[in-house]
Amino acid sequence: MIGYVWKYHGHPDFTNYSICVSDNDIEGGRDLYMCIGAGDFKHRTALSNKNFILSAAMFWQIQLCSADNEAALDHVLTKMVNTSKFYCSASCVTPYQGAGMDMELTNTLWRATIYWENATVNDICSMFFSPPPE
Repeated sequence: MIGYVWKYHGHPDFTNYSICVSDNDIEGGRDLYMCIGAGDFKHRTALSNKNFILSAAMFWQIQLCSADNEAALDHVLTKMVNTSKFYCSASCVTPYQGAGMDMELTNTLWRATIYWENATVNDICSMFFSPPPE
């Protein structure tokens, strides 16, 4: 937390005060934040049940429409995740009120998050859409 709070230390428009925190703690926190806090996931957008339609429509219009690419939603979402700029939010695999997450589905989400380039249409469909009725 110290590293995050002090990340703008030395900037002309930034003033920070510390109480009971040593300069060594501040420097160590800033170093740790630079190594870990600004990782690969920082600039990725979470796709949730609330935003994935609009995000997909904008992505398709900007990235895919002019190339006459596939417009099916599952294919667009897969291409989005494959860019590494998007990932599926855990809310997509969390049951109502958060209890009893399906381990297989959660593992699919995990693999699609860390190995984004390998996410398949089937992975995306299992995370975003209910299984078809039997």
